[in-house]
Amino acid sequence: MKQKTLILSVLLLSLMQAGCTTFKSPESSNTQVTFKMADDIAANANQFYYIYPEAECNKSEGFGKAASMMKLWGLGGLDSTVDVVAGEKLYILSEIRTHTGGTTVYTRGCRDFISFTPEDNQHYAIQQVKRCAGVSVENQSQLEEVVNIDNLKLPYSCTFKANKNL
Repeated sequence: MKQKTLILSVLLLSLMQAGCTTFKSPESSNTQVTFKMADDIAANANQFYYIYPEAECNKSEGFGKAASMMKLWGLGGLDSTVDVVAGEKLYILSEIRTHTGGTTVYTRGCRDFISFTPEDNQHYAIQQVKRCAGVSVENQSQLEEVVNIDNLKLPYSCTFKANKNL
């Protein structure tokens, strides 16, 4: 019985990840990004962050989902940190999906799309704010520093219609 449960669990996890590409941190980097769950997120919701090398949400080796956080019954939502390459522009899609049944029956969702260029030896905190009213980026290494970000129009390749399961 335990073996059947294990096999079903692995199969379910594989199906949940089907069609998704995952961000791969560079092997040697001293620059980090910490993704945070939105403060005003619903009690039952998921927060996703994706990193892309260009202003499109197309599958690309080593790019894709960088963070997946879940809040269920008001609990959870732990931060997720990845290493990134300094000096290279990052395109970040942030997404909130509210759910009502289990963990994958979504009733609402929203997405924001930004870009910025991280600097060497810095640590950034990224958080979607006020239910898709934008994304904040703070330099945790130098809190007084203003991080220049570009709020971008959501490309068609990043919309729910084009790509429901990034």
